[in-house]
Amino acid sequence: MQKIKIVKSKIEVKKVIGFLSSKEAFELEMNDFRQRARKDAVYGSLAKDNHRYWFAEDDKGAVIAAIGIGENERRNGGYDLGYFAVHKDHRRKGLGSLLLQEAEAFARSKNGRFILIDTGDTALFQPARLFYEKSGYQAVSHIPDYYEEGDGRIDYYKKFSKLKK
Repeated sequence: MQKIKIVKSKIEVKKVIGFLSSKEAFELEMNDFRQRARKDAVYGSLAKDNHRYWFAEDDKGAVIAAIGIGENERRNGGYDLGYFAVHKDHRRKGLGSLLLQEAEAFARSKNGRFILIDTGDTALFQPARLFYEKSGYQAVSHIPDYYEEGDGRIDYYKKFSKLKK
């Protein structure tokens, strides 16, 4: 079983960014916007109380999975899932579920009301969409051509039950 670690240092940030920018994580071309967005998201988790990134490493210390979450800009108890990837050679072994459980537990610990996830609508993201649905998330919107022509966005939502006092 992989140990999940919280990103706590700039060295860990760089390792996670390197992984999230790799073809083993995302089979997408890494343009300047994508690179900058990943860097800002992971570094931001060091400075903000309601943001966090986690990662897992293999036996050699290479990052094989990462996930991030942060409170939305309204600061109303809504959380946005950040970049989330499992190395292509380590998928379908439960690591993604463990990471998602960490992110959900974090949001709940901060009195989060819901998590919102955005993903692509192309065939490349079909496994991710099935994973989110299996994990209790509901597709709530579809925006065609959001990222670029022929590459739309689907938003997933999961509301948390209020804890009884």
